[in-house]
Amino acid sequence: MSERYRDDLNTMLHAEPFVAFRLILSSGTAYEVVDPLQLVPEESKATFYFPRSQRIAIFRLNQIVTIETLEQ
Repeated sequence: MSERYRDDLNTMLHAEPFVAFRLILSSGTAYEVVDPLQLVPEESKATFYFPRSQRIAIFRLNQIVTIETLEQ
């Protein structure tokens, strides 16, 4: 399942034009990806970079419950 989410994320991150989206994890935590450089999906995990900050969040791809696009 992680592979499917990784492929979906890579497709969304490389879309032209880029469309912002929200990731919702099983914990209820949500991350809004408004720039394709904010998220780096790897084999089984992803790193989210908070805008204008040194903060990051690392989570397992199998924690993703929903991926939804945000309105333009």
